[in-house]
Amino acid sequence: MALKYTYCDKNLFKEPELYHYADCENADFLPSWRNSRENKLKSIRNIERENSSSHSKSSNLNRKELGQKQKSLILILTNLNNDQDNSKDSNIILRELLKKYEVFRRLYSYYSETINRLPNSELASLDEYLLFAKVLASYAEKNKNLQYLSTLLKLVDALCSLDLKVFDESQLNSLKKIISLENRLILQWENV
Repeated sequence: MALKYTYCDKNLFKEPELYHYADCENADFLPSWRNSRENKLKSIRNIERENSSSHSKSSNLNRKELGQKQKSLILILTNLNNDQDNSKDSNIILRELLKKYEVFRRLYSYYSETINRLPNSELASLDEYLLFAKVLASYAEKNKNLQYLSTLLKLVDALCSLDLKVFDESQLNSLKKIISLENRLILQWENV
């Protein structure tokens, strides 16, 4: 019987997955992961078709589920995304955010200059997580860094664990691009 990819079966923002004893060595792991992502892409395309036939309104459900969008984390991530040279400082900042996500399985909207969460900071928004995924993918590809790729895989698991109804059209499009990029990165690593 084929292995079922179970890392998207629950909302990973509410119930974080620690990936202890993940069955990654099983021969069926990668095909089941790939099948899980392909199914998510099909679901996104179905929603896009439905939305194109009936003009859909933007959903605010994601704000309730993940927190209000704040500028501070968006600014940090935007600066990282715009750093085409992947400077040493940018890599240090990204590694700090990566550690925060790996340890706590969540990010917050406000950080100090030293990337410490500020008191009373709200959880990051869906837009912030999508931008974080985009930045991780970009840095993983440019730096050939497995640590960035590993965190990207976990973050995309969390994004895929959400009900697609929480995404607006723009966010669905971003998720679709991130899943495709994630798949391309995995194919590159498979061929190394």
